[in-house]
Amino acid sequence: NHKIISEVKINNLLINHVAQVPLNEDGTSKCASPNQVFEWIELSGEINPDATYVIQKLINKIKNSPTKCLLNGEVSIFVVLNSGGGYLADGFALGELLRKNNAFVALIPNGECYSSCATAFLGGGARFMDSSAKLMFHAPYNYKNSSKKDIVCSSSDGKLLKYMQKMINKEDGEFLYKRTMSFCSSSDGWFINDDAAKLLNIT
Repeated sequence: NHKIISEVKINNLLINHVAQVPLNEDGTSKCASPNQVFEWIELSGEINPDATYVIQKLINKIKNSPTKCLLNGEVSIFVVLNSGGGYLADGFALGELLRKNNAFVALIPNGECYSSCATAFLGGGARFMDSSAKLMFHAPYNYKNSSKKDIVCSSSDGKLLKYMQKMINKEDGEFLYKRTMSFCSSSDGWFINDDAAKLLNIT
């Protein structure tokens, strides 16, 4: 029985702040106190500056809530991502924010996380991907002209390589980077399932 505390809509972006009392099998609360509530964040839409800014404010709100749920004496930050992508710089920014707060990041059943969303996903302190979710990486690109029909992909991106190695590990990060850079498309890329993500230490 969850409750939506706030529903933030900005253009094509929707970020929900949700709350629920997590219960044990015997009906008692999993939180340290019965009056505490577990809160989390659900993002749907483009990864852009609004996404990072809003999630930062919501994380601060959760941490400062007088009724925040404490598990083992700590407050957990839980974020659900469902996005077709956005700007790479914002994927970096959101990923760094998630890592800074040791957030648990999840891809839910039938959810998708493409492009800059996949970059942001790597920032989770812990990461979960449902077996029916889709995760996709591709090389960063720019448009040739204002028509946004033709793209030019980057041949190398040292910042992306360092980020991937930082967020998972040196070996798997380098492999992920090479595979990411080998797919140049605005709508397609390197898709992996949950078992592949586990094998590569992405989840």
